[in-house]
Amino acid sequence: MRIVAIGSKLSDFEVGCYRTLMKYSADGHAVNLVIAGNTTKWKEKDLALANEKCKKIGITKVYFTDKFDEHSVTQENVRTLHSIIKKVNPCLAILPFHKTSVKKREILANSAILACRGIKNILMYEITKNKNFSPNIFFTFEKKSPGKPMMMTSEINSSIRRKAAQKFSSNKIGTDKLTEAFESLRVLLLDSSEMV
Repeated sequence: MRIVAIGSKLSDFEVGCYRTLMKYSADGHAVNLVIAGNTTKWKEKDLALANEKCKKIGITKVYFTDKFDEHSVTQENVRTLHSIIKKVNPCLAILPFHKTSVKKREILANSAILACRGIKNILMYEITKNKNFSPNIFFTFEKKSPGKPMMMTSEINSSIRRKAAQKFSSNKIGTDKLTEAFESLRVLLLDSSEMV
């Protein structure tokens, strides 16, 4: 199965869906990341480090957008994301949650939803406490760490946020296992032709 996950930085994935992405990758699925932002501001060594960290956990490919308008949903944002999604041709898209008070994340999420037209399965992750987020799909994991985190900056803060999000998700379903939670935007059954 081909999967695309979209976020604005590596720590978004780490807090919201890191273990789920690693599980899919370990199970042999092609996991692709899209880091949507203005990566022209990133130094070459930061781009290389991001690629290296993702490769270590089995990410198939990382796509960086060099221009992304974080101030509004634009046709260019949607076109940029859609062109990457079209290349990947995923059965599953994992996006940031769209009903958030963080404007930049809301713009990315809504741009991604528009860019994912035609994708049958869309899950949304949240990286902060949000009363609007009502997860209905949960992935639980053993306490053992699956490997080194992907984050590059604000590592302590991101680690604390990840643990808080996993604890919140675990409490929602009454388990003490590490849990990542998703709200489904749409989920259809996959047929065998899509599992490649």
